[in-house]
Amino acid sequence: WEFMALPGEDSDELSDINRAWELLAPWDVTCDNARLERHAVYTFGARYATQWRVGRVLLAGDAVHQMPPFAGQGMCAGVRDAVNLSWKLDAVLAGHAPHGLLDQFQSERLPSAVAAIEFSMELGKVICVADPEAAAARDAAMSASVTDELTEAADLPGIATGVIHPTAPGAGSLSVHGTTAGQWLDDVYPPGWRLVSLDVDSLAGDDQRHWFEAIGGTVAAVTDPGEGLAEWFDRFGARHAVLRPDFIVFGTAADADGVSDLLDDLRRQLTGTDGLTHRTTDSTTDSITDDSKGSTP
Repeated sequence: WEFMALPGEDSDELSDINRAWELLAPWDVTCDNARLERHAVYTFGARYATQWRVGRVLLAGDAVHQMPPFAGQGMCAGVRDAVNLSWKLDAVLAGHAPHGLLDQFQSERLPSAVAAIEFSMELGKVICVADPEAAAARDAAMSASVTDELTEAADLPGIATGVIHPTAPGAGSLSVHGTTAGQWLDDVYPPGWRLVSLDVDSLAGDDQRHWFEAIGGTVAAVTDPGEGLAEWFDRFGARHAVLRPDFIVFGTAADADGVSDLLDDLRRQLTGTDGLTHRTTDSTTDSITDDSKGSTP
């Protein structure tokens, strides 16, 4: 349970174990039928570091961003960091890319993390309304806006710069999780780089495919694509897509020539010919703090 500290309540009062039992009583949770594992008073924070790498040291997760829990994105953001960083570390350690590839980690992940922080803060402003009249007005406005049609939540921003094709449709967005012949792609093909193709027989360029497979890539032939996957390809006017190990779209293509262009560009980026040079800095990590108001016991 979480309870907002109301105006007039102080930390000492909320820290008292008896007050904790009083707050739980409306749910018929008492010291006779439950045990308190932990109770604490804390203030939500909203902050992020502006430097995630210094030489061989890289930070991720709560070490570089903290957000209120209202959107449930704190651990999610940390997982996204880990997935993004892990494939880059793997590529560098395997000798497929220079150390400079790791500089793309922050530039790719920071905008999404900041967007999640800002969304969490705005949602907190909606949730943490202490004035009864203001809360009633909020509830009435939200009830009036309800319709019979479901509205999908807006996606977090994709990757605008980094290891993506600069002009290919869909580049930088999150790929769809689709099916082939009734099976999830993740159950059929191993993790890693994927060239997902609705027409794998039309692909040419053995040298490119051999290089792609050498970096852990898989050519995923899709037969009888599920409805979601077929619609996703139609959205980009594509028949092929190169997906990164973190499921970000490197780029999509309509034909074999387009795939050849994607793989050529990917090879240039990963082999360091497009500015992925090793940079070092001795600057200290800065942070920007904007604490939200919610406190809970």
